[in-house]
Amino acid sequence: MWLLDDVRDIQSATAYAVPDPASGTDTQVIATNGTTYELVDVVQVPDPTGHSGQQLGTDGALVFWEAKTAQTVYTSTSLPGGITQGATSTQIGKMLT
Repeated sequence: MWLLDDVRDIQSATAYAVPDPASGTDTQVIATNGTTYELVDVVQVPDPTGHSGQQLGTDGALVFWEAKTAQTVYTSTSLPGGITQGATSTQIGKMLT
């Protein structure tokens, strides 16, 4: 074996076995963790057709469509800090213009 610039010759290189794709399921692909090859599950994004008004969510294992949370709509009376109109300025919440 010889070593030049941290590149090993082909005879000493380690060959890792690639798993047979037929041994996995339809939802698996061959991947590497940097050391070995393995069959891993592929997470597919659900089809967006018919999911208007929904967003993707997860429980840590599955990906699914869920209802969007309602967006808060503020009015001049419900805005934190309110709206104050002065002679030369307007204060909206904590912003003074």
